[in-house]
Amino acid sequence: MAYSLGIDIGSVNAKLALVDTADDRVALLDSEKVTSSARAAVAALIARLADQCPLERVRTVGLSGSTVAAVPPELGWSEYSSSLAIASGILHYRPDTRTIVQIGGQSSFVMELEDGLKKPWRVSSNPLCAAGTGMFLEQQAYRLGITMEDFARQAMEFEGSAPRIAARCSVFAKTDLIHLQQKGVPVGAMLYALCGSIARMVAALQKGAFQEPVYCVGGVAGNEAIVKALNEVLSLRNGHQVNVIVPQNHAYVEALGAAFLSRESGRISRVALF
Repeated sequence: MAYSLGIDIGSVNAKLALVDTADDRVALLDSEKVTSSARAAVAALIARLADQCPLERVRTVGLSGSTVAAVPPELGWSEYSSSLAIASGILHYRPDTRTIVQIGGQSSFVMELEDGLKKPWRVSSNPLCAAGTGMFLEQQAYRLGITMEDFARQAMEFEGSAPRIAARCSVFAKTDLIHLQQKGVPVGAMLYALCGSIARMVAALQKGAFQEPVYCVGGVAGNEAIVKALNEVLSLRNGHQVNVIVPQNHAYVEALGAAFLSRESGRISRVALF
């Protein structure tokens, strides 16, 4: 039995996906938070992988993410851009995809596809700012004394018209939250307002209608309130009801895409502890 390995090394988490080369079965998914260094996070993932699978069975390895330089170059692992890896991961299972919305820990982007990867694709990303990312949500939720586990639940429980919070800048968002707290606005309303700000930030990355179907990936895609807010914003943009789709293993799409790309390349790689 042989495997292809994909590793997505982000600024907040490193993720691993192990795929059976015979039938594309996902054999293992794992994640490690980046604390001391990205290299240490990847090393921890490889160490756990070695406990579950003989490393010599891994034939190809693909890397993606913002900190791929953390991996020793002498290992010779293939490297892919985040946009290519994410598109490959989605299209492998959902070839009908037209738009991908990615919301990660410290980055977000919108990718528009015309004919899979056969034609040039267009990517619009957020500026180097926490706004529009998972880190933005965590920062503001911390200010409100809410854990991320409770965030989506309380935001989804809110009914009515939520106040507006600045979507373009985390500093302005903080100011807006302080004003809302001083006015005694319920926490649920502020949480859903944060979701609305993320949705507007994402929508602002692209002009015109969002081509459907729209798939949302990344860790933040698991937040139901974010998806609800995206549906509302994109429905208004497109002029009809839009239902954003969150695929299975949404947080591991980039790692899966890197694994598939490495397998297609046929470049044999050595996996070792480091």
